[in-house]
Amino acid sequence: DARVAVPFTRNHHKLIAGLRSVVPEGMTPLASGIMKSLDLIKQSKVKNPLLILITDGMPTYPLWSFDSKEDAIKAAEEVKKAKVRLTCIGVRSNRDFLAELAKAGDANLYVVDNLNRDTLVQVVHDERQELKQAL
Repeated sequence: DARVAVPFTRNHHKLIAGLRSVVPEGMTPLASGIMKSLDLIKQSKVKNPLLILITDGMPTYPLWSFDSKEDAIKAAEEVKKAKVRLTCIGVRSNRDFLAELAKAGDANLYVVDNLNRDTLVQVVHDERQELKQAL
């Protein structure tokens, strides 16, 4: 099952500690993670939320059906319906599937070989700039 590693925070130290607690292993319940994030956003009533999905683009555990990829696409469509901005960051990823997922969620897609602090900060900065221009 997907879990929240870091609830909403502006505290950099809590964010880093939460991200360090994430250990990539086992199955990837991508649809579950997207839906859990969407529920968290809806409960918090955050203005102009940005959901950043960092993934290898290989969902391996379904949520609603027997097709984990189709379920992830459906979850991305739910994000779009909720008018939540979605950004996908693929790390050494399945680019074709991520492009499909990003399209379903009306998301920007960044594919990187190595995700580090500077890359993540740049992505968030670019997304914030784009949001400002859209408003």
